[in-house]
Amino acid sequence: MIRLGLASSAFPAKSPQEIMKLALDAGLEGVEWAAESHLRPGDKAVAQSLMMETLLARLSIVSYAALYRVRPGHESGLAFDTILDTAAMLQAPILRIFAGQLPYAKESAEGRASLLEELRRLGDRSGERGITICLSFGRGTCLEAYEAAAALFADLDHAFVRLAWEPIPGRKAEEATLAVESLTARTALLLARKSDSLGRAGLLSEEAACWSRRMDAFRAGETAPKMSRFILLGRIGEEDETRLRDDATFLRALAKEKNAKKP
Repeated sequence: MIRLGLASSAFPAKSPQEIMKLALDAGLEGVEWAAESHLRPGDKAVAQSLMMETLLARLSIVSYAALYRVRPGHESGLAFDTILDTAAMLQAPILRIFAGQLPYAKESAEGRASLLEELRRLGDRSGERGITICLSFGRGTCLEAYEAAAALFADLDHAFVRLAWEPIPGRKAEEATLAVESLTARTALLLARKSDSLGRAGLLSEEAACWSRRMDAFRAGETAPKMSRFILLGRIGEEDETRLRDDATFLRALAKEKNAKKP
Protein backbone atom coordinates (compact mmCIF):
# COMPACT_ATOMS: atom_id res chain seq x y z
CA MET A 1 0.00 0.00 0.00
CA ILE A 2 1.32 3.41 -0.98
CA ARG A 3 1.26 6.05 1.75
CA LEU A 4 2.56 9.62 1.84
CA GLY A 5 4.81 11.37 4.34
CA LEU A 6 6.69 14.62 4.87
CA ALA A 7 10.48 15.01 5.07
CA SER A 8 11.09 17.40 7.98
CA SER A 9 14.34 18.56 6.34
CA ALA A 10 12.22 20.55 3.87
CA PHE A 11 11.17 22.89 6.68
CA PRO A 12 14.23 23.18 8.94
CA ALA A 13 13.07 26.39 10.64
CA LYS A 14 9.79 24.89 11.82
CA SER A 15 9.37 23.18 15.18
CA PRO A 16 8.47 19.47 15.32
CA GLN A 17 4.94 20.45 16.33
CA GLU A 18 4.65 22.73 13.28
CA ILE A 19 6.00 19.95 11.06
CA MET A 20 3.36 17.52 12.30
CA LYS A 21 0.57 20.06 11.84
CA LEU A 22 1.82 20.78 8.33
CA ALA A 23 1.79 17.06 7.52
CA LEU A 24 -1.73 16.60 8.88
CA ASP A 25 -3.06 19.71 7.13
CA ALA A 26 -1.67 18.37 3.84
CA GLY A 27 -3.42 15.02 4.38
CA LEU A 28 -0.14 13.12 4.84
CA GLU A 29 0.25 10.05 7.04
CA GLY A 30 3.85 10.09 8.24
CA VAL A 31 7.03 12.05 8.88
CA GLU A 32 10.72 11.47 8.26
CA TRP A 33 12.67 13.20 11.01
CA ALA A 34 15.99 14.74 10.02
CA ALA A 35 19.07 14.70 12.24
CA GLU A 36 20.33 18.10 11.14
CA SER A 37 17.12 20.00 11.76
CA HIS A 38 14.94 18.21 14.28
CA LEU A 39 16.61 15.32 16.12
CA ARG A 40 20.27 15.48 17.01
CA PRO A 41 21.90 12.04 16.94
CA GLY A 42 22.29 10.59 20.41
CA ASP A 43 19.65 12.76 22.08
CA LYS A 44 17.66 10.00 23.75
CA ALA A 45 15.18 12.26 25.54
CA VAL A 46 14.22 14.15 22.40
CA ALA A 47 14.02 10.93 20.36
CA GLN A 48 11.63 9.32 22.82
CA SER A 49 9.53 12.47 23.17
CA LEU A 50 9.37 12.95 19.40
CA MET A 51 8.40 9.32 18.91
CA MET A 52 5.49 9.64 21.34
CA GLU A 53 4.33 13.00 19.94
CA THR A 54 4.38 11.69 16.38
CA LEU A 55 2.37 8.60 17.21
CA LEU A 56 -0.10 10.54 19.36
CA ALA A 57 -0.65 12.82 16.37
CA ARG A 58 -1.65 9.65 14.49
CA LEU A 59 1.30 9.96 12.15
CA SER A 60 3.68 7.15 11.25
CA ILE A 61 7.41 7.54 11.74
CA VAL A 62 8.63 6.81 8.23
CA SER A 63 12.37 7.16 8.66
CA TYR A 64 15.29 8.94 10.27
CA ALA A 65 17.66 10.83 7.95
CA ALA A 66 21.24 11.84 8.70
CA LEU A 67 24.05 13.31 6.64
CA TYR A 68 26.20 10.27 7.34
CA ARG A 69 28.37 8.91 4.55
CA VAL A 70 29.41 5.26 4.55
CA ARG A 71 33.18 5.10 3.98
CA PRO A 72 35.27 2.04 4.82
CA GLY A 73 37.53 2.83 7.74
CA HIS A 74 35.94 6.24 8.39
CA GLU A 75 33.09 7.55 10.51
CA SER A 76 32.89 10.91 8.70
CA GLY A 77 32.71 12.79 12.00
CA LEU A 78 29.60 10.93 13.16
CA ALA A 79 29.52 7.42 14.60
CA PHE A 80 27.15 5.06 12.80
CA ASP A 81 26.13 3.40 16.04
CA THR A 82 24.95 6.77 17.37
CA ILE A 83 22.57 7.40 14.49
CA LEU A 84 21.43 3.76 14.48
CA ASP A 85 20.67 3.97 18.19
CA THR A 86 18.75 7.20 17.60
CA ALA A 87 16.71 5.62 14.81
CA ALA A 88 15.91 2.71 17.13
CA MET A 89 14.84 5.06 19.95
CA LEU A 90 12.64 6.87 17.46
CA GLN A 91 11.25 3.48 16.34
CA ALA A 92 12.03 4.39 12.74
CA PRO A 93 11.97 1.39 10.39
CA ILE A 94 14.31 3.14 7.92
CA LEU A 95 17.61 4.98 8.36
CA ARG A 96 18.37 7.16 5.33
CA ILE A 97 22.04 7.99 4.75
CA PHE A 98 24.61 8.42 1.95
CA ALA A 99 27.45 6.22 0.78
CA GLY A 100 30.92 6.49 -0.68
CA GLN A 101 33.30 9.25 -1.61
CA LEU A 102 33.63 8.57 -5.34
CA PRO A 103 31.06 7.62 -8.00
CA TYR A 104 30.76 3.85 -7.81
CA ALA A 105 31.98 3.30 -11.38
CA LYS A 106 35.13 5.35 -10.67
CA GLU A 107 36.09 3.36 -7.60
CA SER A 108 38.89 0.86 -7.98
CA ALA A 109 38.00 -2.81 -7.72
CA GLU A 110 39.51 -2.75 -4.24
CA GLY A 111 37.54 0.37 -3.32
CA ARG A 112 34.25 -1.15 -4.50
CA ALA A 113 34.93 -4.35 -2.58
CA SER A 114 35.70 -2.39 0.61
CA LEU A 115 32.55 -0.30 0.24
CA LEU A 116 30.39 -3.37 -0.31
CA GLU A 117 31.93 -5.08 2.71
CA GLU A 118 31.19 -2.03 4.88
CA LEU A 119 27.62 -1.76 3.60
CA ARG A 120 27.05 -5.42 4.41
CA ARG A 121 28.52 -4.94 7.89
CA LEU A 122 26.29 -1.95 8.60
CA GLY A 123 23.32 -3.74 7.06
CA ASP A 124 23.88 -6.64 9.45
CA ARG A 125 24.03 -4.25 12.41
CA SER A 126 20.87 -2.39 11.41
CA GLY A 127 19.07 -5.60 10.50
CA GLU A 128 19.58 -6.86 14.06
CA ARG A 129 17.52 -3.84 15.15
CA GLY A 130 14.87 -4.35 12.47
CA ILE A 131 15.98 -1.18 10.67
CA THR A 132 16.59 -0.92 6.91
CA ILE A 133 19.36 1.33 5.63
CA CYS A 134 18.30 3.38 2.62
CA LEU A 135 21.06 4.93 0.52
CA SER A 136 20.28 8.30 -1.04
CA PHE A 137 21.50 9.78 -4.28
CA GLY A 138 23.90 12.69 -3.82
CA ARG A 139 26.48 14.67 -5.73
CA GLY A 140 29.96 13.70 -4.61
CA THR A 141 28.85 10.27 -3.37
CA CYS A 142 28.99 6.82 -4.92
CA LEU A 143 25.37 7.28 -6.03
CA GLU A 144 25.64 10.32 -8.26
CA ALA A 145 23.59 8.75 -11.04
CA TYR A 146 20.96 6.09 -11.70
CA GLU A 147 23.56 3.97 -13.48
CA ALA A 148 25.69 3.97 -10.33
CA ALA A 149 22.75 2.70 -8.28
CA ALA A 150 22.13 -0.08 -10.79
CA ALA A 151 25.79 -1.10 -10.65
CA LEU A 152 26.03 -0.98 -6.85
CA PHE A 153 22.88 -2.98 -6.22
CA ALA A 154 23.87 -5.51 -8.87
CA ASP A 155 26.91 -6.17 -6.65
CA LEU A 156 25.13 -5.79 -3.33
CA ASP A 157 22.39 -8.16 -2.23
CA HIS A 158 21.40 -7.39 1.34
CA ALA A 159 17.87 -7.43 2.73
CA PHE A 160 18.57 -4.44 4.99
CA VAL A 161 20.41 -2.18 2.53
CA ARG A 162 18.10 -0.62 -0.01
CA LEU A 163 17.71 2.49 -2.16
CA ALA A 164 15.96 5.78 -1.43
CA TRP A 165 15.07 6.86 -4.96
CA GLU A 166 14.54 10.45 -6.05
CA PRO A 167 14.69 12.40 -9.33
CA ILE A 168 18.23 13.57 -10.05
CA PRO A 169 18.43 17.21 -11.19
CA GLY A 170 19.42 17.52 -14.82
CA ARG A 171 18.17 14.07 -15.81
CA LYS A 172 15.10 13.66 -17.99
CA ALA A 173 11.83 12.60 -16.40
CA GLU A 174 11.72 9.46 -18.54
CA GLU A 175 15.20 8.44 -17.34
CA ALA A 176 14.08 8.92 -13.75
CA THR A 177 11.00 6.79 -14.36
CA LEU A 178 12.99 3.99 -15.99
CA ALA A 179 15.31 3.99 -12.97
CA VAL A 180 12.36 3.39 -10.62
CA GLU A 181 11.07 0.61 -12.83
CA SER A 182 14.44 -1.14 -13.07
CA LEU A 183 15.36 -0.74 -9.39
CA THR A 184 11.97 -1.33 -7.80
CA ALA A 185 13.06 -4.56 -6.11
CA ARG A 186 15.90 -2.67 -4.39
CA THR A 187 13.92 0.47 -3.51
CA ALA A 188 12.35 0.96 -0.09
CA LEU A 189 11.59 4.69 -0.16
CA LEU A 190 10.67 7.30 -2.78
CA LEU A 191 11.33 11.02 -2.44
CA ALA A 192 8.90 13.06 -4.52
CA ARG A 193 10.56 16.09 -6.03
CA LYS A 194 10.55 17.84 -9.39
CA SER A 195 13.16 20.21 -10.78
CA ASP A 196 14.39 21.18 -14.23
CA SER A 197 17.97 21.08 -15.50
CA LEU A 198 18.69 24.35 -13.66
CA GLY A 199 17.34 23.04 -10.38
CA ARG A 200 14.17 25.13 -10.47
CA ALA A 201 11.29 23.45 -8.67
CA GLY A 202 7.99 22.57 -10.29
CA LEU A 203 4.75 20.84 -9.39
CA LEU A 204 4.65 17.05 -9.41
CA SER A 205 1.43 17.16 -11.42
CA GLU A 206 3.43 18.53 -14.35
CA GLU A 207 4.82 14.99 -14.67
CA ALA A 208 1.57 13.17 -13.95
CA ALA A 209 2.15 10.32 -16.40
CA CYS A 210 5.64 9.70 -15.03
CA TRP A 211 4.42 9.66 -11.44
CA SER A 212 1.71 7.22 -12.35
CA ARG A 213 4.31 4.83 -13.75
CA ARG A 214 6.66 5.40 -10.81
CA MET A 215 3.92 4.61 -8.34
CA ASP A 216 2.98 1.47 -10.28
CA ALA A 217 6.61 0.34 -10.18
CA PHE A 218 7.04 1.17 -6.51
CA ARG A 219 3.89 -0.73 -5.62
CA ALA A 220 5.02 -3.69 -7.72
CA GLY A 221 8.02 -3.97 -5.41
CA GLU A 222 5.82 -4.71 -2.40
CA THR A 223 6.77 -7.92 -0.62
CA ALA A 224 3.50 -7.90 1.37
CA PRO A 225 0.46 -6.01 0.04
CA LYS A 226 -0.66 -4.91 3.52
CA MET A 227 2.72 -3.39 4.34
CA SER A 228 3.06 0.35 3.80
CA ARG A 229 5.51 1.81 1.30
CA PHE A 230 6.06 5.52 1.77
CA ILE A 231 6.63 8.35 -0.67
CA LEU A 232 8.12 11.40 1.03
CA LEU A 233 7.31 14.96 -0.02
CA GLY A 234 9.40 18.04 0.61
CA ARG A 235 12.31 19.71 -1.12
CA ILE A 236 15.33 20.34 1.05
CA GLY A 237 15.64 24.00 1.97
CA GLU A 238 12.55 25.07 0.06
CA GLU A 239 9.90 26.09 2.58
CA ASP A 240 6.94 26.33 0.21
CA GLU A 241 3.76 25.29 1.99
CA THR A 242 1.50 26.04 -0.97
CA ARG A 243 3.48 23.80 -3.29
CA LEU A 244 3.55 21.08 -0.63
CA ARG A 245 -0.24 21.13 -0.39
CA ASP A 246 -0.61 21.06 -4.18
CA ASP A 247 1.81 18.16 -4.51
CA ALA A 248 0.14 16.30 -1.65
CA THR A 249 -3.31 16.72 -3.23
CA PHE A 250 -2.01 15.34 -6.52
CA LEU A 251 -0.22 12.36 -4.98
CA ARG A 252 -3.08 11.52 -2.60
CA ALA A 253 -5.48 11.19 -5.53
CA LEU A 254 -3.00 9.08 -7.46
CA ALA A 255 -2.22 6.83 -4.48
CA LYS A 256 -5.93 6.31 -3.81
CA GLU A 257 -6.39 5.16 -7.41
CA LYS A 258 -3.39 2.82 -7.28
CA ASN A 259 -4.23 1.35 -3.86
CA ALA A 260 -7.74 0.53 -5.03
CA LYS A 261 -6.33 -1.84 -7.63
CA LYS A 262 -5.03 -5.31 -6.92
CA PRO A 263 -1.22 -5.56 -7.21
